[in-house]
Amino acid sequence: MSRWFTLTLVAAIALGAGAQAEAQSPYLPPDQGVMPAGWYQGASGYKHGSHVPAAYGPAGPLPTGPGRTIYEQMPDDQGWLYEDSPLERSLKNTFRHAYFRVDYLLWDIEDPGDNVLSAPTNLAAVTNPTNPDDVFFPLTDPSTGNQLNVVQPTLARVFINENNGIRGTFGLPVFDWGTFETSVFALATSTADITTPIVLGIGTADTNGDGVIDNLDSPVSVNLVDATAQAVLIDGQLPAGDNFLLVNDLGYQASLKTSVWGAEGNFLSETFNPNSSFLAMPFVGFRYFNFREDLRQSGQYSFSTFDPLTGLPVPPIASERRIDSTTNNNLWGPQIGLRAELTSKWVSVGVQPKVMVGVNSYKAELMTQGILNPTEPERVLYEKNNTFGILGDLEVYSKVRLGDHFSLRVGYNFLWSGLITRPADNIVYNIQSATGGLPATSAFVQDVKFSGAVLQGLSVGGLLEY
Repeated sequence: MSRWFTLTLVAAIALGAGAQAEAQSPYLPPDQGVMPAGWYQGASGYKHGSHVPAAYGPAGPLPTGPGRTIYEQMPDDQGWLYEDSPLERSLKNTFRHAYFRVDYLLWDIEDPGDNVLSAPTNLAAVTNPTNPDDVFFPLTDPSTGNQLNVVQPTLARVFINENNGIRGTFGLPVFDWGTFETSVFALATSTADITTPIVLGIGTADTNGDGVIDNLDSPVSVNLVDATAQAVLIDGQLPAGDNFLLVNDLGYQASLKTSVWGAEGNFLSETFNPNSSFLAMPFVGFRYFNFREDLRQSGQYSFSTFDPLTGLPVPPIASERRIDSTTNNNLWGPQIGLRAELTSKWVSVGVQPKVMVGVNSYKAELMTQGILNPTEPERVLYEKNNTFGILGDLEVYSKVRLGDHFSLRVGYNFLWSGLITRPADNIVYNIQSATGGLPATSAFVQDVKFSGAVLQGLSVGGLLEY
């Protein structure tokens, strides 16, 4: 009997101690007023658990005490681009495969040709005995009656070679669809001076210094040219006689200035088999190409007049005439092409043909001043229009990988620009004859013509891949 009483007493003491411990939780004294997350106040004291009985109200901590403050431990704030979010993974994957390339260009521009900067003439030329390519025309000076040997200015000695330039290219993959690539290039403005030939012949001079030119002197080389002259049409027609009315006996200067730049944007489709050593990526895009040239001519001449009272010639006046022609070609339109590349771990070679078919929005301007006399005002002719435009571009290149993210790139470019206008082709040298008591006046005409131009040369640059 005493044994059962002892067991019953021990169980009662244990139950009473548990209830007392629950009622007096050592972690949440009622006067502290702070309750951690996950605890709730039950009928017999404070309890911890994820499930709150419905009898005790809604789930969650209920603040008690004077401060009624709840502390809950939260994860570190990592912003809206938190690690491993879909957006962050997409951006990291996109820029991880982006690339940037800078190329140095050394390109030649097709020369304007053997254009003669004057109208045609019926006069027979005399060939230079020392150089058959140089010719001169014997003319009679209307003022003095002396014979003059004149030459025509031409573009035969104009070369637009070895133009420095730069090209920048940026490529950005677009998910798994392909790559969007943009490129901009520009060549340094080229200025070529137009010089008239120096026709040399054999003459005599006082080579022995005795003050007399005789057979004791040695033959010397002398310049046979006295002036630069430009032929003109008369009322739009080629006259039968001498039409070298623009004689620049005091000097002649001319220059051709050429500038080229362009930009393009293309979308390259993803290669069919990215694990293959041969990659073929067709692309479509849009391209802009600008080709501008300025031809500026300046001739100095002696303007002779007669005194209206005496009829005698008065001393000539030094005058200047100007003939400036400018063209600006803006070719733009859609473009298609293909990039084919044979790759290996360290070296890659590729070829990239492109064709743009679009519009040439061109501008052409012709300005003349002081053609026949120094009082002639400035006269400007201007034309702005659209015509068909086309570009053909072929690039062959090779890449050598120098590291995980950097490669050296060398290439050759051949760019053909069709249906562009150039300034030397547009000038019609014309004079309106004197009629009705009015003196002759200049009547230059701008006749816009179209041709093509080729740009070709080397490119050397570095490719940085992210």
